[in-house]
Amino acid sequence: MAVLTQTQIDSILADLAHHTDTTEHITEMGVSIYKTLFAAHPEYISYFSKLQGLTKDNVGQSEGIRYYGRTLGEELIRLLKAASNPSVLEERIVQGAKDHKARPVTKDQFTGAAPIFIKFFQGLLKKQEDKDAIEKFLLHVMQAIAAKM
Repeated sequence: MAVLTQTQIDSILADLAHHTDTTEHITEMGVSIYKTLFAAHPEYISYFSKLQGLTKDNVGQSEGIRYYGRTLGEELIRLLKAASNPSVLEERIVQGAKDHKARPVTKDQFTGAAPIFIKFFQGLLKKQEDKDAIEKFLLHVMQAIAAKM
């Protein structure tokens, strides 16, 4: 069963268009997500090889966070675009779990970040139905990735 309908996906993507229309905007969105995550959990900074030795106070100025921000933003868009196609979404989830298995993050830490991601996107989205849909999507994806880690 699909997590979201194509209509829901299209609406969210339209609402996020000015955050996802260029690689630079995608990177900025991802960096903002990580800054929000690291403000709540500064201990997570050390889990990223390109962020070693940084703190929540200086991580935002690093080149490493730009790399991670771009990859996060791009992957979230791929996941969202796949949310109406269960088999394609499952492939992305399996890959996400594989990518995170090699990192020192626990399943609880991974799923514990869901409220931070949800709050971030609900702050960007304008329509309530998009806010509700992104919450459903993020909870599903993050729980599914964690279950396969």
